[in-house]
Amino acid sequence: MGLTERRVIKAYQEGEYQNFLSEVKNLIEGEIEFDVDWNSLPNEKYSKWLEQGLTDIYFKPILNSFKNIAVDDMGKEAIKETLKKVVIKDENDNAFASQTYHFNEGVLTVNHCSYANIDKVDERTEALTELLESNL
Repeated sequence: MGLTERRVIKAYQEGEYQNFLSEVKNLIEGEIEFDVDWNSLPNEKYSKWLEQGLTDIYFKPILNSFKNIAVDDMGKEAIKETLKKVVIKDENDNAFASQTYHFNEGVLTVNHCSYANIDKVDERTEALTELLESNL
């Protein structure tokens, strides 16, 4: 990861990511542990899209999915009781919503590259909501 990517990641961690965590906390009225492998996310060839990719690939679908599920107290409780941790990483440059999300023993793993199919927010939200609702 070069200087450009480190700057984008640092600014994102201090700004948008903190806003995201606050929104999640307010939405579900509780906290979930997030483990983000920031070093695995940037791709130097696609630095100009990194900030948008972080938002639209990783965090917006999670927030949208939580909004879909936490429409009532039952949904909020299901998330808080079942989802213990969210791991975000890019291990294999996956770019498909159908292969992005895995749920096992209370841990949601998000494995997607930060630069491909950025605009497929709705597709990722739908895939994640389906997975979570079937496991909560």
